[in-house]
Amino acid sequence: VTAAVENEPHACATLAANHPEVTIYQRDIQGTSGRELRAVATTKDIDLLVGCPPCQGFTSLTAKYRRTDPRNNLIHEMTRLVQEIQPRTIMMESVPGLAQRGKALLDRFCADIKALGYLPEMAVLQVADYGVPQYRRRLVLLAGRGFAIPMPAATHDRDGQQGRSQWRTVRKTLQRMTTVPLTLHEARKRGGASRRTGMSLPCPSRIACGSSMHDRAATGPISPKRSGRHAIKANIAAFPMSTDAWRGMRLHRLLRGDAPH
Repeated sequence: VTAAVENEPHACATLAANHPEVTIYQRDIQGTSGRELRAVATTKDIDLLVGCPPCQGFTSLTAKYRRTDPRNNLIHEMTRLVQEIQPRTIMMESVPGLAQRGKALLDRFCADIKALGYLPEMAVLQVADYGVPQYRRRLVLLAGRGFAIPMPAATHDRDGQQGRSQWRTVRKTLQRMTTVPLTLHEARKRGGASRRTGMSLPCPSRIACGSSMHDRAATGPISPKRSGRHAIKANIAAFPMSTDAWRGMRLHRLLRGDAPH
């Protein structure tokens, strides 16, 4: 990875901590050109362009509001950058709702990149099937310039059948930790977990990532008294085992979404 564009300062800080070699543009994608991104590349041809359009307008959590989110149109910025950069391959990731509530936008995106010579393939994948200890379904689009890219085969399943590993559970994930997890009672006293999750299955994504309403324990800079519950969240969210990559940062935004790590 040679360059990244991100408007959220906490996500930029995490990316910089884990990947100091990457040139990071902390700005709105609408103010970033393909020429700028190409300028920091070490090769003439770009192998991969990855984009994750904002999901707030398509997620089931906002369906009840029945309003149009202006961020939905940022998917067109992905089209623009594909045209300007002309990468060999494309990957786009979002919530499954993009193919439902955002179907018109997604169809237009696919038509636009097909006109540029790309062959898109899409599927809704469960991240638990790829070794992440969470229930988290994501729409993934892969496209090659002049060729199709098949979806990766699952490496895990619920029961460990067909030569695959069994889903990673909350229990196995927390067993790797050196800090002692809080009890549910203690977490509630400190303003944290509002409900229990089973230890023998992957964690529901809402608990794994928290929310501004129900997981106040994840807010604020990390201190020795707070690092235990941050470490729990970081492990379930598939952050590196080393806490050096996120110590001292505010994690309430990062652990609620798909932070780069």
